[in-house]
Amino acid sequence: MKNKHKCNRQAAALLAIGAFALSGCAIQSEPAESSKNMSNDAQTLQIGTAEDPMVWDGSLVETADTLNEVAAQSSLSVVAVAKESRVEHISDVPFTVTTIEVKETVSGRASASVLEIRQFGDEFNTDAHAANVLESGHTYLLSLKPFELELGEDTGQWVLIGGVSSWEKTGPDQYVNTAEVQLPETLSKRKFVESMND
Repeated sequence: MKNKHKCNRQAAALLAIGAFALSGCAIQSEPAESSKNMSNDAQTLQIGTAEDPMVWDGSLVETADTLNEVAAQSSLSVVAVAKESRVEHISDVPFTVTTIEVKETVSGRASASVLEIRQFGDEFNTDAHAANVLESGHTYLLSLKPFELELGEDTGQWVLIGGVSSWEKTGPDQYVNTAEVQLPETLSKRKFVESMND
């Protein structure tokens, strides 16, 4: 069943946008066992390792449950082909940075024909409530915003809206999202464009 827990959506979104160093996020160390006791209404998320735990304020995370919310948060939407990727770590948490080649700009203006997309996870470490890591050679419909380590400071990388706004092309005009969220699982580019213009 899609989107079983609000907490899980917030967790996926937080990790996916790589908000570990965003201004205003409070960090505090707590015992590693605290993550096992999170309720569905918890507003904090523990990441890192038992030796170096970190707790983040889940209320600071933006999620996207509808195409209208994706449109409101997005500054760029493209159809692109995934190319090579690399894995980076922040406090032992893996992030995959994938180079994409833009084939079509659906909304906004791409700064270049080749962009870098940052996502939580790697081939061994994923989250069902976040979009799958982009696979080389596959074509995607992506809705993006700039990734900022500090507010207003451009890193040159992009992130998916809420960590989930990625649909893989499976047919002539069919794109599929497999994350456990409320966004449409299947849509056409036409429907997506209409949502951007609502």
